[in-house]
Amino acid sequence: ENFKIKMNIIKEIPPRRGLGSSGASSIAGAYAVNYILGNPLKLEELLECAMEGEKIACGSPHVDNIAPALLGGITFISSFNPLRIIRLEPIKNAEILVLSPKIEIGIEKTKIAREILPKEIMLRTMVDQIQSFGNLIIGLMKRDLNLIGLGISGDHVIEPARAKLIPKFYDLKNKALENGAYGFSISGAGPSVFALIPKGEGKRIGEILSSILKENGILSEYSIHENSEDGVKIVS
Repeated sequence: ENFKIKMNIIKEIPPRRGLGSSGASSIAGAYAVNYILGNPLKLEELLECAMEGEKIACGSPHVDNIAPALLGGITFISSFNPLRIIRLEPIKNAEILVLSPKIEIGIEKTKIAREILPKEIMLRTMVDQIQSFGNLIIGLMKRDLNLIGLGISGDHVIEPARAKLIPKFYDLKNKALENGAYGFSISGAGPSVFALIPKGEGKRIGEILSSILKENGILSEYSIHENSEDGVKIVS
């Protein structure tokens, strides 16, 4: 039997900031409907439902945001067809600093951020990218924050293309690393950036980075987070 459900979603994730806002909405909607119906679908089966929400919001049913929102921790997409997700334990003993410049890339921000990506890459670039990815994965397996940071900071494909959309990006990155950040990169399609930092250093580094933007006439806001072990859940 077909029926319709109308719901209001209240969230504290601003849209068009590269923070996975649409992914959070997609997972919340799919999880809520499944709950109302008595949970006929397993948690992993909700991914395909939520992917349709991402398709409506962003134009394609990508899973990189919805998988960690659903399962918690860190997720690795090992295959798209068939869809296979591997959940890794969250990063501990560190904070995640998110800095969001108050700028507008455009209403179709994600589309713009995708269109500027290179269609082809040089062999040397591919080798460097694989090396960085290896640093990230081995760092996560060994719980080595410095190695994780090398992997985060070592994007040779996406970051160089999208950095031009983010004011003072390399100034922010260099200053964060100079002040003890393990790694620094772009959050999603931007314009937000993030840094993996030692615990207790969020406010100090956040103020330093936001002052760089302020000196260039750009307002921003920052927030400090921990990598959550929990995925989607009922809170009340």
